[in-house]
Amino acid sequence: MKNQLLPLAILFCLAAAARAQEIPKVTLQKYGTLVIQTVPPIGATVARVGDTVLQKSNRIVLLPGTYEVTLWSAYYQPVTRTVTIRGDSLHYLRERLVLSEEILAYREARTGYNKKVFWYKVAPYAATGMLAAGSVAAWLRSWNHQQEALRWQEKYDHAVSASEVAVSKGEYQDARKIAVNSKTTMYVLSGLTMAGAYLSLKGHRKLRSLEKPVLPAQSPPFEVEGFGARLNEDNRPVFSLTLKF
Repeated sequence: MKNQLLPLAILFCLAAAARAQEIPKVTLQKYGTLVIQTVPPIGATVARVGDTVLQKSNRIVLLPGTYEVTLWSAYYQPVTRTVTIRGDSLHYLRERLVLSEEILAYREARTGYNKKVFWYKVAPYAATGMLAAGSVAAWLRSWNHQQEALRWQEKYDHAVSASEVAVSKGEYQDARKIAVNSKTTMYVLSGLTMAGAYLSLKGHRKLRSLEKPVLPAQSPPFEVEGFGARLNEDNRPVFSLTLKF
C-alpha cells in the first residue's frame, strides 16, 4: 500500500512546485518624496508632477522613476524640469522664478507714467500751492508796511518843530519804500501763482489724455475641467478640482 502511494505523493509535490513557480512574486517598492522650493517663495505656485497637480502643498510622495515637473506662478515665467526619484529618499527641487517679459514691460511703462504724473501733476500743484502761500504772506507784509507808512505820514503832517519834521519825513520815506517793495513782491507772487495754476490745469489735462499702464492678465497653463463636492463616510464635505494642462 505504501509503495502504491509513493508515486502519487511525488506527483503531488511536483504539481505544487510547478504551481508555486506560476505565482508572481510581489515586491514592495519604496517611495520617494519630492519637495519643491521656489525663490521668491510664491504661495500661489501651481506644480505639475507627471499627471499630478499640486496647488497648495509643495511636497509629493512618488514611486521611483523619472518625472517632468512644471512650475507656474502668476507674473513669472513657467519652468519645466526633469527629476529622478529614488526610493526611500528625499529630493529637493529648488528654482529661482523669473518675472515674465509682460510684467517687466509693465513695470517699465509704470515707472515712466509715474514720472509724468510727478511732472505734470504733483510738481505744478505743489509749486502753485507754495506760491499761493507766499502771495498771502506778501500781502500781509505789504498791508503792515502800508499801515506803518500811513502812521509816519500822519506824524509828518502834524509835525511842528524842524527836528520832528526831519525825523518823520525820513521815516515816512523809508516806510513808503518798504511798502512799495512789499506790494511789488505781492504782485509778482500773485502772477506766478496764476501762471502755476494755469500750468497745473494744463498738465492735468495732458495727464488725463495719457493711457495708464494696466497690469496684464496672466492666463494659467491649465483649464478647470471640473469641480465636485461630496460627503465622506464621516459626513464631512470633500471637494475635488480637476485641472487640464
